[in-house]
Amino acid sequence: MALWIVDSQPAKRLALSGEPIVEVIREAGHEVIETFYDPENGTFPWDLAHVFEATRPLLLRGSVGFAAWAHSQWTIRPGAFRSELLRPAVYLPIYGDLALNSDAITTTYADFNARRAEYESLLGGTLFLKPAEGGKFLSGTVLEPEQSLFDAHYAQHRRWSPVPEDFRVLLARARSLSAEWRFVIAGDRVVARSLYRIGRETVCKPDAPEGAESLAETIARYSWRPIEVFVADIAEAENGFRLLELNTFGTAGLYACDLQAIVQSVSAYAE
Repeated sequence: MALWIVDSQPAKRLALSGEPIVEVIREAGHEVIETFYDPENGTFPWDLAHVFEATRPLLLRGSVGFAAWAHSQWTIRPGAFRSELLRPAVYLPIYGDLALNSDAITTTYADFNARRAEYESLLGGTLFLKPAEGGKFLSGTVLEPEQSLFDAHYAQHRRWSPVPEDFRVLLARARSLSAEWRFVIAGDRVVARSLYRIGRETVCKPDAPEGAESLAETIARYSWRPIEVFVADIAEAENGFRLLELNTFGTAGLYACDLQAIVQSVSAYAE
């Protein structure tokens, strides 16, 4: 029997009564502890310290902040399946042409500002910018020529934090994407998938076309793997199906993925 700890903060933000995966975990016969991480209001689940301090393997699901907080306080395995290898600067060169932004440029925010006109000329004008080291400090943003990053990021994501000069960013040519799918990969298998976007519209369906599925299976069986369980987002672009990005399993939204299949496959890593 596996132990899951599920942070309900993401569900509360979506006005849900709880995380749907919780009942699936219980029905599968595993143990689950629900908690709530809300640092803005001073709510930290310190009551779970004895659980985190134990040597028992456990699985984490919840917000990025919750996973970062728990992993920074205790040695947890496998936890949220966090890994430094899930950084774009690491995996893009490895996957090469399988990735949409394999030709992306990595630089600092200060250098981007100083040489922006040069980068726009090199990459075709409109840019796509995201953190080079992963994380959600900034979200992927399409940046039109002469548009400030603040204006673009706030318009597309409704949030903003000042960016340090030495913050490393990834710059790529902005591309039109027809649709995007999320795949959950455990070991060398694709265990679940979901459509989550058509154009700019959020559309969730528990399936994927053959081209996206085939690429996800290639990534699952690839000779290099960032961690045992992770999430791969695949997009259909003008040059076919390409890997959009990798994400941490424990903090990634699961959209319309098959939760039963996920719980069955991922629980094995904590039994």
